[in-house]
Amino acid sequence: MKKGIVTISALLIAMVFLIVGCPTANLTVSPQIVGEWRLQGPESEVGVTAGIAGEIGGRDYLFLGDLLSEDNGKLVETSIRIIDLEDPANPVEVGHLKATDNDNNNLHYIMDMELSGTVIYILADNYLWTVDVSNPSAPRDIAKFSTQYWLLQLAISGEYAYVSTYKNTNEVGIIVVDISDPALPKEVGTSELLPLAVGGFKTPGSSLFVITEDGLHIVDISSPSSLKEIGFVPNPSVAPGEGQDSFQDIAVAGRYAYITSRESGLHVLDISSPDSPHEIANLDSEEIASSILVSENLAYIVDWRTLTSMEGNTTPILIIDISDPGEPEALASVELPVQSGNFHFTEDNNHIYFFGNADPFVRIVNVYAPMAN
Repeated sequence: MKKGIVTISALLIAMVFLIVGCPTANLTVSPQIVGEWRLQGPESEVGVTAGIAGEIGGRDYLFLGDLLSEDNGKLVETSIRIIDLEDPANPVEVGHLKATDNDNNNLHYIMDMELSGTVIYILADNYLWTVDVSNPSAPRDIAKFSTQYWLLQLAISGEYAYVSTYKNTNEVGIIVVDISDPALPKEVGTSELLPLAVGGFKTPGSSLFVITEDGLHIVDISSPSSLKEIGFVPNPSVAPGEGQDSFQDIAVAGRYAYITSRESGLHVLDISSPDSPHEIANLDSEEIASSILVSENLAYIVDWRTLTSMEGNTTPILIIDISDPGEPEALASVELPVQSGNFHFTEDNNHIYFFGNADPFVRIVNVYAPMAN
């Protein structure tokens, strides 16, 4: 289960997708909404800010971070909610836990979440919050690990959590937290400062991939207490007068990294040697490619121009065949009725779960349909 972040500003209006399944000989891509769940409250004053899907006890659940506020903008509550997905047409909330700090004050914003086993790791304000969800109807606080910085992005690999931290307007740091005991998280390492992180934050294998304002940084995490940058790919270049291109998000699958860019679409990199990544393909798009999700032989890319131009309330999702990473091929563009942002995905019976914190709805999309005879 992985996810990508667009920009710090876009995080505040981000949409999140969770996708599942893979194409087979008897299925074809044909997305359609099959269900929805609504966060209760005045529509302009509620929103979902983060989420992850996963399986607990053989049953599928969606774990959401949300916020509720009054008409004057005063925060009422930030919390996590647990949604039972057994029947995608009728998702049901089964659990709820208020997000508070160590002094029982409301936390303001949930930035990111990861599920590992039966524990959810949550970034909220300056806390790494661990919650036991072994009983989804009764989530339980385990611990809240506080730092002096705002926490932005989270990736988990083995017994360690890697967290990007907002230090000032131009730089971030990365802290490494030992989570071998979820009740006693402890910091064990930090990184040198990087330019402001704006995109993907992934930990496949022994490397951490971080998209920043100047490009893709690859960090060796084989020794969590001593992080070391080993690779770098600068932002794509553009012709004079054609604006500025920049990487937006990344998905990693096997030996390949799939990266979206603001002006030049999808870039495919061979990362079999993380210290010497190199591009093997580029598929341009007409719009701004932001968030990306990869599942088996398909890549799903959000077209961000709908959000930036504010034209209507739909988001084009580009579907790309990546069965041959060196020859990506556009299959279709699907309009979904919500504005764009970033992806999350998981394995769950060919469904996408998508939502945005400017939108209190979670909409459930069936990705595949039987092929016509």
